[in-house]
Amino acid sequence: MKAVTVYLQIWMVKEIDRLVRQGVYKDRSEFIRHAIRELLRRERVIPFTDRGIPK
Repeated sequence: MKAVTVYLQIWMVKEIDRLVRQGVYKDRSEFIRHAIRELLRRERVIPFTDRGIPK
Protein backbone atom coordinates (compact mmCIF):
# COMPACT_ATOMS: atom_id res chain seq x y z
CA MET A 1 0.00 0.00 0.00
CA LYS A 2 0.95 3.62 -0.43
CA ALA A 3 0.18 6.34 2.11
CA VAL A 4 -1.87 9.32 0.93
CA THR A 5 -2.53 12.44 2.98
CA VAL A 6 -6.04 13.90 2.83
CA TYR A 7 -7.65 16.82 4.60
CA LEU A 8 -11.26 16.40 5.75
CA GLN A 9 -13.74 18.73 7.31
CA ILE A 10 -14.01 18.30 11.07
CA TRP A 11 -17.59 17.02 10.91
CA MET A 12 -16.47 14.22 8.55
CA VAL A 13 -13.71 13.11 10.94
CA LYS A 14 -16.18 13.15 13.84
CA GLU A 15 -18.62 10.94 11.92
CA ILE A 16 -15.84 8.52 10.92
CA ASP A 17 -14.67 8.38 14.55
CA ARG A 18 -18.25 7.69 15.69
CA LEU A 19 -18.46 4.70 13.33
CA VAL A 20 -15.08 3.45 14.56
CA ARG A 21 -16.20 3.74 18.21
CA GLN A 22 -19.36 1.81 17.35
CA GLY A 23 -17.19 -0.96 15.92
CA VAL A 24 -18.45 -0.59 12.36
CA TYR A 25 -14.87 -0.07 11.18
CA LYS A 26 -11.58 -1.04 12.84
CA ASP A 27 -10.04 2.40 12.34
CA ARG A 28 -10.18 5.52 10.17
CA SER A 29 -8.01 3.97 7.48
CA GLU A 30 -10.37 1.02 7.09
CA PHE A 31 -13.32 3.39 6.69
CA ILE A 32 -11.52 5.52 4.10
CA ARG A 33 -10.35 2.48 2.09
CA HIS A 34 -13.91 1.13 2.12
CA ALA A 35 -15.36 4.48 1.00
CA ILE A 36 -12.87 4.77 -1.86
CA ARG A 37 -13.49 1.18 -3.01
CA GLU A 38 -17.24 1.82 -3.06
CA LEU A 39 -16.86 5.04 -5.04
CA LEU A 40 -14.52 3.40 -7.55
CA ARG A 41 -16.95 0.50 -7.92
CA ARG A 42 -19.84 2.94 -8.47
CA GLU A 43 -17.83 4.84 -11.07
CA ARG A 44 -16.89 1.50 -12.65
CA VAL A 45 -13.23 2.48 -12.62
CA ILE A 46 -12.00 -0.93 -11.54
CA PRO A 47 -13.69 -4.34 -11.67
CA PHE A 48 -14.24 -6.21 -8.42
CA THR A 49 -14.82 -9.84 -7.63
CA ASP A 50 -17.62 -10.90 -5.28
CA ARG A 51 -15.18 -10.53 -2.36
CA GLY A 52 -14.46 -6.87 -3.10
CA ILE A 53 -10.86 -7.52 -4.15
CA PRO A 54 -9.70 -6.03 -7.49
CA LYS A 55 -9.15 -8.64 -10.19
